[in-house]
Amino acid sequence: MIINKALINGSKLINHSASPRLDVEVLLTKVLKISRSELIANTNKSISLFHLLLYFRLVFKRKLGYPVAYLTGHKEFYGREFFVTKHTLIPRPDTEILIAEALKIIQNNNINTIVDVGTGSGCIAVTLALETPQLKVYATDISRSALHTAQKNAKLYSLDSKVNFIHGDILNPILNILSPQTLIIANLPYLLPNEYKGEITFEPRGALISGQDGLKHYRELLKQLAQLPQEKRPNFLMIEIHPSTLNNLKDIISQIFLKNKVIITTDLSDRPRVLTLRLF
Repeated sequence: MIINKALINGSKLINHSASPRLDVEVLLTKVLKISRSELIANTNKSISLFHLLLYFRLVFKRKLGYPVAYLTGHKEFYGREFFVTKHTLIPRPDTEILIAEALKIIQNNNINTIVDVGTGSGCIAVTLALETPQLKVYATDISRSALHTAQKNAKLYSLDSKVNFIHGDILNPILNILSPQTLIIANLPYLLPNEYKGEITFEPRGALISGQDGLKHYRELLKQLAQLPQEKRPNFLMIEIHPSTLNNLKDIISQIFLKNKVIITTDLSDRPRVLTLRLF
């Protein structure tokens, strides 16, 4: 069978996907170990039976709903490839907004340390370490399996000695390194229980669902932040948020912090996506 025929047949099998042709192209490039441009340039080339079997095995998994990123073992984020596993959330384009806004905060303020809370695959911590090599970077996660993948990604970009990965829950493992010059970044779980359906059920539930109201993790993060003495409390917190829970989140912030400034950044669909909290 030639490449083009394999792609056509594969696309028909996964027509439930939003991008069936792209999905099968990505899967076939993994099997053949070539680039997508090489694949497109050689669509009349024959595929061996061995590679064909491997390819359709992946296609049938995709038909069952497995995310392409889990089938290939990697996902692009902020122009770079990152390893992902079933223990980590798959990086989303919306999270790149968090990176862009963080770089603005770093550029315009006296920030010397970055803390990525709930690092998952480590894509945020590693990206910011690459973009701001002058800063210290710490990353925490409650999942040791996720930390293992994050460390693998740091090593991929020769940052294994630059980014400090620490096992623990939210701020607890890094309380001793916090200061007003620390920028805390978090993309913690924020979905509601009834939103855990469809393809995302292949991703770890604990990395997506946050209590009954979608705010359990951010509520705890804000409480831990409020308990810090003034000389240890970071001036900035940046978090990725769920548009539907923004007003409730603002209420929680107002109840915990009397003096604060909230800045909201929207995503490409003009929905609230990143909340920047300035504490005074």
